[in-house]
Amino acid sequence: MKKYIKPYMIRPILYKIITKFSIGLTLCLLWDRFLNKEKLYSIWEYPFFLTGCILLSGVWFCYLKLDHFTIHHLLERKQHPSKKHHATKSMVDFADEKIISFDELTPKEQTICNLCSNLITGILFLLPALILLL
Repeated sequence: MKKYIKPYMIRPILYKIITKFSIGLTLCLLWDRFLNKEKLYSIWEYPFFLTGCILLSGVWFCYLKLDHFTIHHLLERKQHPSKKHHATKSMVDFADEKIISFDELTPKEQTICNLCSNLITGILFLLPALILLL
């Protein structure tokens, strides 16, 4: 997996982890506030477990997308991979390097970022749930 993650992809992965974790935590707290009125269930067990499972299913779908599993529609065209050119080796100064956002990444890199962020966030939600359920 390390060969697929480039150093410039760490920032979008962290942003996606923070966003997904805050949305998941908000949904868990809303569940605890409005649906669990009698406090029969702990917030750590059921909503965290469900959120972790949903995020880990997102990992599976990202993996399938990386494996080129698609459902082709009638008007969809297949894209052929472009030929790679050999890069010249020269000394580069990275001080004025522009920070790359998620939208500027290639579709494969975006899928890898989604896969990593879903995996890490899903594990963050699933660990406390599994510890309390066992």
